[in-house]
Amino acid sequence: MDEFFTPQIQESGNAVFRLGTVGAKYTAGTKGITVKFDGESSASDKRFKCNTSVSFAVNDRVLCCLVGGTWVVLCKVGDPT
Repeated sequence: MDEFFTPQIQESGNAVFRLGTVGAKYTAGTKGITVKFDGESSASDKRFKCNTSVSFAVNDRVLCCLVGGTWVVLCKVGDPT
């Protein structure tokens, strides 16, 4: 299924979409989600904003989009339940 989500490339050569896995979810203090992007060995230290209509959990496969110079976690990806 991951082949379906091949990254779209901007003119600058950077991907606009990336797949990853939720590393941690923070709901207090600096809120956000850390992501282990595909091809990286560990989750990011940065906490990214997310689609608040989706309930994310650690180890969820997610699709992220580059918006305004940072990643936003859009949705979960995987087999339907």
